[in-house]
Amino acid sequence: MGYRMIAIIDWIIIIAYLATMLLIGFLVGRRETVEDYLVNSRRTKPYLMIFTIISTNVGMGTLIGISSASYSTGISYVSADNSDALRRVISGISRP
Repeated sequence: MGYRMIAIIDWIIIIAYLATMLLIGFLVGRRETVEDYLVNSRRTKPYLMIFTIISTNVGMGTLIGISSASYSTGISYVSADNSDALRRVISGISRP
């Protein structure tokens, strides 16, 4: 297989997609402020916040980092990270 250039129709599709995404972003952005966007107008339920924090903590970057640290320092690093996740859940539930 040799090097193949992108055809004109491919460029048209890419540009149309990006223009559509920008248009949607501008239209939605006019309805809410930056603060409303960043904090979801304070409408997020506590259990969704907890699961969001946990899923961020267990993301692929964290998984790779834990694997690397566990390989070099031993299994004790994994238990320290699990207790950290448990602490975040408990503190998330107990906050008003």
